[in-house]
Amino acid sequence: MKTEKEQLGKYILKSNFASILKTEIHRRNITGRKKTTYTDLYEEIAEHTGMTPNMLMVMKQGNANPSLPNALAIADYLRMDVNDIWSVEMNDEYVDDRSRCIVNRCNRLEFVKGLCQSHYTEQRREEKRK
Repeated sequence: MKTEKEQLGKYILKSNFASILKTEIHRRNITGRKKTTYTDLYEEIAEHTGMTPNMLMVMKQGNANPSLPNALAIADYLRMDVNDIWSVEMNDEYVDDRSRCIVNRCNRLEFVKGLCQSHYTEQRREEKRK
């Protein structure tokens, strides 16, 4: 199955949604009397999930991702595990270039003035004591 990938910084979201819909339509057209179209399938899924058919079409095209509740509802309708439709992986090419606390061996993200939140709060308390 072809997967669509979306870079999410530290993570990569993979979507098999388009190929799963294509497979579902193909399965229905082989086994059913009436020809099923994407529009028919969008409307059925939309009715089950409370989403709009247009939003499902946008997701199929890879231009949007579902919220977790919507992803679970879609997976429920398709009788699949949500992880078979969407998955999240670590991005090996991600470089975290955010500033870090200047206190030795702290390595927490900078909050303000080169310090993490803990060290900044500690510094403010010391200043108030003086």
